[in-house]
Amino acid sequence: MGDRIQIEGIRGDVIAINYLDTIIEECSGVYLGNDRKSGRLMYFPNSVVLKSQVINYSGPFSPFIWNETAIQISYTSDLQFVEACLLDAAKKDFNERYPGTDESDNDADIYFRINTYAWLEAVVSYPVEPQDTTGRRNRILKYALPALNAEPDRVGFPEGTRR
Repeated sequence: MGDRIQIEGIRGDVIAINYLDTIIEECSGVYLGNDRKSGRLMYFPNSVVLKSQVINYSGPFSPFIWNETAIQISYTSDLQFVEACLLDAAKKDFNERYPGTDESDNDADIYFRINTYAWLEAVVSYPVEPQDTTGRRNRILKYALPALNAEPDRVGFPEGTRR
């Protein structure tokens, strides 16, 4: 109970396991583009649960799964500066959200990739509790974007006719 799972393409939190069925409270879903709870309850006959692949995002070994968030930047951006800002934001949020938790196995990481639309993507990969993926993404961006926007000579963003 309480685990975040995916079964038959539906993702949610297990809220009940009954004699005949398992009930999950859906997150994401067809109406949402994030990991927030949709408010819909999904009932799965236990025969389906036993015959289907079940992905468990929660686990006994760690309270965290890995998630990532990308921002688009120009090729002329100072990549070391962007990396430092994103890492600082992820570290600040981790330390505030999970005080006293050992960071040694939970360090955020940054990588860069080419975007389809001619920009670079700076991607921050970070640990998060399965029920907090959207919240953590938002907090990291709220910490990082002011620092990045404060240095327009070091970071270029898609805007106006420069898209």
